[in-house]
Amino acid sequence: MMSRYLRYLVPLLIFAAMAGFLFMGLGLDPRHVPSPLIGKPVPEFSLPRLKDPGNTIGSADLKGKVYLFNIWATWCPSCRAEHDLLVRLAGSGAVDIYGLIWKDDRDKALAWLRQLGDPFVANAFD
Repeated sequence: MMSRYLRYLVPLLIFAAMAGFLFMGLGLDPRHVPSPLIGKPVPEFSLPRLKDPGNTIGSADLKGKVYLFNIWATWCPSCRAEHDLLVRLAGSGAVDIYGLIWKDDRDKALAWLRQLGDPFVANAFD
């Protein structure tokens, strides 16, 4: 007789647990994405600059500065979507923006910045 009740009780408990987790999620802010990198030092790097490949930019150049470091590429749809915001942010003077062009073509990246605006103080090119 007990097994008959368990047959209905187990799915009911699983449903209640799932409903509880979903209900808790309703109170979360979807715009808040915690980053495990906040407050951590920048990894050591030294890469050629996009506009001046003979010179480098690296973590030593950024030490002690407050900045936004944006990784982007011309083939990245999200990068295209956020670019206008970066241009406006750079225009406000609120923070310096440095970039890293990731797995891209130098000429395409330079054309992108000429066409859409260049919000970056400098770009590293991988």
